[in-house]
Formats: sequence, C-alpha cells, structure tokens
Amino acid sequence: SILVGLLGGAILATGGSMLILKHSLLKTTTTKNSIHQPTKQASKPTLTTPLTASMNWTNFQRIVGQASKTTPALAASPDGTLHMVFVANNVDNGLLSISSADNGTTWNNYLPIPEQASKTTPALAATPNGTLHVVFVSNNVDNNLLYISSADNGTTWGNYQSIPRQASKTAPSLTASSSGTLHLAFTANNEGSGILYTSSMDNGVTWNNVYSTGQSSLLAPALAILNTTLYLAFVANDGSHQLCIISSQDGINWTPKQEIGQSSPFAPTLAVLNNTLYLAFVANDNSDQLCIISSSANV
Repeated sequence: SILVGLLGGAILATGGSMLILKHSLLKTTTTKNSIHQPTKQASKPTLTTPLTASMNWTNFQRIVGQASKTTPALAASPDGTLHMVFVANNVDNGLLSISSADNGTTWNNYLPIPEQASKTTPALAATPNGTLHVVFVSNNVDNNLLYISSADNGTTWGNYQSIPRQASKTAPSLTASSSGTLHLAFTANNEGSGILYTSSMDNGVTWNNVYSTGQSSLLAPALAILNTTLYLAFVANDGSHQLCIISSQDGINWTPKQEIGQSSPFAPTLAVLNNTLYLAFVANDNSDQLCIISSSANV
C-alpha cells in the first residue's frame, strides 16, 4: 500500500482508506449550542518520541491539465479509488474533483462541484460506504464552514449545508470512522484562533456540539484516527513554530499538548499506516525540506 500526505491540514490516505478504524468514537447528542468546554481532562496516553522514518517515494508525475492555488485534498475510498478535491487556479476559486482507479497512474477529467468555491484548501474524507465528504471554507468574508457530499464517486454532489454558526480562517481537517462518523477539526474565525472539534453521525445533516481542544494555532490543524483515538497535530501559537500533538478518546476531553521536538512555519499533516502515526511537515529553516516522523509504540 502507499502512504499519501498533503501539507496544509488536508486529508491523507493509504492504498485503501487508511483513516478508517474499527469502532465509532462519539456518542454525543446533537444540539445547536456553540462551543462547549470539557469538565475534566482526559488522561494522557503514552506517545513515544517520534523518529525520522526511512521511506522510499516513487512514481512522481504531474496530473496533466490540472493546477491549483492551494494544497489539494486527497482520500481513498474502500474500493481503492483515489479522489482529489482542489481549488481551481483562477479568480473564481471553484472546487473541482478528479479521481484515479489505478493508484494515481491516470486521472479522469475533472468535474466541478457545482456552484461551490473556496479560498483555501478543502478537507476530504471517504466513509466505508464509498460516500465522499467535503468540508470547506466559504469563498467570502464570512469564512463559514460548509459541507457537501457525493455518493457516486464525485459524479454528482448533493446540496451544500452550513455547519451551524461555525467559521474558520484556515483549512479544516476531516476524517471518518468505520461507522461513518465524521470528525472535524478547525481553527476558530476569531483573534483567539482556538482549535475546535465537532462531529456528525448522519452524513453531515446535523453536527454535534463544538468543543474547544484547549489549544490554538494560526495555521490549519491536522486530524487522524489510530486505534479509536483521535490525534490532532498543530503549530504552536506562541511564535516558536513548535509542532505539537494532542489526543482524545471522545473529542470532548483532550490531553495537554506535547511538543514533538520539531518546528515548522507551515501547517503539518497526519497519516496512519500499519498501526503507526506519521506526521509530515516543512522544515523550519532555509532549506524548506519536506520531513516526516512517526510514532508507533502504545499510540
């Protein structure tokens, strides 16, 4: 299988839907309240010091005829099809979708997501039933978070829906559990730049309470699931550019942040492969080197 990661808090995948796990995480009820603070802090799980991963990357190719002004979002559906959603490289900022059934060797013609546009990277996830789910920031000054889905591999898309009273100044991050629960993390659209979390158990029709993770960042967060635990990576909001990670069993209570010993001027991304959590980022020096580290013990 292959490991794919995209910078900017976008979605990532392996050869067969890697961010799918065996159990649903959330059992909260749907309400229309705004932000809920947890009453207690969850215990901190063991996370080993990440080590530089030795990985071979092959088969570089350009996707002919496609360009974007932001990072694309990538996900794999259960049948192994790769799906990409990205912002068009023009003044309209329209959202486009393409897919590949041969591990990215060839890609079909792009299809627009009708009447939808965004100023920043969208978030993309595929649930076990093959449905594609996209969350994106509206293409206006309001920065509202919007949701849309496709049940036929991106050929047609349903009507978009707003995630009630939620907006973000950066790209959101989206992943899904095997039950079809959608998990969403994003940076609040205010001066505090708090990192918030919510979920949906009915394909985006309704969204559960929005909870503060107790952390903030000026850049997009990255979200992944490993062994029924949510992991969230982000750049610290203190000028240090330190990369940090927190985790949660329920999306309500989050562990204190743990610095991983690396820093970056850009948003990180997370992926899961073979019971290992991978974090990719741009080095915080003049090299702009792409880096990847991993942690696999007791996570």
